Amino acid sequence: MNWLSKQFSDQRLFRRLVIIYCCVLVWVTTEWSFAYAASRGDDYMGTAAVISAIQLPITALFGYLIKLYPGGNTEK
Repeated sequence: MNWLSKQFSDQRLFRRLVIIYCCVLVWVTTEWSFAYAASRGDDYMGTAAVISAIQLPITALFGYLIKLYPGGNTEK
């Protein structure tokens, strides 16, 4: 248990797992939004609107996590 505690505090294991999870989440959301937009059969602007409406929240979350990642673990 000491090894795991050390990994979480010193090696940023939790932060890396969160970043990997968000990468997978962006991948899945991208696939889903493109499939959903293609199945609707709208014109090009409608397809772009659907994709951007679905992608915006997950991209904002991922950008926020990337912004926070290098600044943590400053306590020693």
